[in-house]
Amino acid sequence: MNESFSDLTRADFLYKSREAQNIGVHELAKRVNLSPAQIHQLESGTLAPGQRSLFYTPAIEQKAAIKCAHALGVDIQTLWSGSEKAAAPHATFLPDLKILDDLVVLLKKQSMAQEMGESDRRISWKWLFIALVGLWMAGAMGFYGQQVLEWSQERHGQNAAPLSLAHALAPTESTQASAQPEPTVDMLSAAVAETPAASVVSQADALCDSPSPQSTMRASQASKAGNSVHVVAIADLVMCVRDGLGKQTALTLKAQESRTLLGQAPWSVRVDKPLPTKLHMYFQGQKIYWPEGELSGVILKEVAGDF
Repeated sequence: MNESFSDLTRADFLYKSREAQNIGVHELAKRVNLSPAQIHQLESGTLAPGQRSLFYTPAIEQKAAIKCAHALGVDIQTLWSGSEKAAAPHATFLPDLKILDDLVVLLKKQSMAQEMGESDRRISWKWLFIALVGLWMAGAMGFYGQQVLEWSQERHGQNAAPLSLAHALAPTESTQASAQPEPTVDMLSAAVAETPAASVVSQADALCDSPSPQSTMRASQASKAGNSVHVVAIADLVMCVRDGLGKQTALTLKAQESRTLLGQAPWSVRVDKPLPTKLHMYFQGQKIYWPEGELSGVILKEVAGDF
């Protein structure tokens, strides 16, 4: 019996065994780790003109046929004619099949290891990117948060400015009320209540005209223009602030009260009985500490820069 007849008999036997057990080509291919096309080629037994074998060598094709026979529960001796040919593949090819199986398992493990390594690298890059974005957002929030805080303080000072005008007008209103021929009890009470405020305002105005010496101060690390001064009273105090254009503002601040004054540098700040712990000043984006000593006033000069 020639080799082509033997292959054809083997192919028919494999085909009929699979069909008898109602096993599909794809299912058998999964069992023996072969492709469906390779199963079809084993079951055809011959190659069409111009068709290329899907197995590298005839020996590999025989080993694949033996694997299919084992998967179908068929005695491999029936695949080859003669007992010598049947014994030889059974004795020689089975160890080689084990080596192939081990090689396939090893290749699968290597492929899985490579995929896991690539996945770990992707995860590490992802966390690094997230960390960089988090650091950038934290820095941006800190920078813009400071800008928003300064803007809100300036807005607060602008909104609070009419209050000082109300205090300045209060004595006039009380004088007009007292000039009426028959003041009521409520009107007299209001006039008495406004009298201390009038004295405090006059005290603040007197500070603006005080000839006492002043100490000149500058911001060591200026971060904005010197067109505003922000003051925070730690305790009740009376003060007068004058900008470089001569506009002066008399202030009476309660404890924890703050005010933002807008104008042009240099600024003259005078405080009645000042103490370093009673007042916090902010000029050009920096906190300015009141100098030690008996000085009642300071001059804040602007540090030039690109702001």
